[in-house]
Order: sequence, then C-alpha cells, then structure tokens
Amino acid sequence: MICDTKSGTDRVERLIEQIHHVIEVFEKTVIPNFRPLLDGEQYISDKKLSELLNINRRSLVQYRQKGLLPYYRIGGKIIYRESDIRHVLESNYYDVLSKHNKNDRK
Repeated sequence: MICDTKSGTDRVERLIEQIHHVIEVFEKTVIPNFRPLLDGEQYISDKKLSELLNINRRSLVQYRQKGLLPYYRIGGKIIYRESDIRHVLESNYYDVLSKHNKNDRK
C-alpha cells in the first residue's frame, strides 16, 4: 500500500488551521468573560456592577449607605458577592401582572 504524503500533509495542515481557529474564538469569547471563583463564589467590582445594572456608581454608593446592598471593602476597593446581588434583586422583584390579577379578584 502506497501512502500519499501530500494528502496526509494537507489534512494535518487543515487540522492545525482548525485548531488555531478554535483558539482564536476561545480567546475572543471565553477569556474576556472569565471570572475565577473564590470558594465557589464570584465577586463583582463596583464599576462592573454599575455597568451590569445600568446605574451610575453614585447610586451604588447611596444604596450601600442605606444598607440596601451588602458589600466588601478591601482597602479602597468595593466588591460585591454575585449571589448577594442576585438575592437583593430577587427579593425586590415586583410582578406587576400578578398584582393586577390579585386586585382584580377582590
């Protein structure tokens, strides 16, 4: 049996190109959004939380001062535990449709 080294080489080159493409996609999509876990929890900076909630950082200061948002202060840096923020948001959720439905029954 004669082995065609040209087609074997072409296959290897195509495979290498595909691997490079996967690495590029990974570097562009996964790595920028990667946040390492600390004891199973993720933490968010003040700046990132303001961007996620689409509110200004001054509002976050006011929420902290009023005791509405739990936070950590390490040196001059403020960070929030993601699960705490999720809990605050869920506990302050108002379902307008269900309120109307309850009022309509009375």
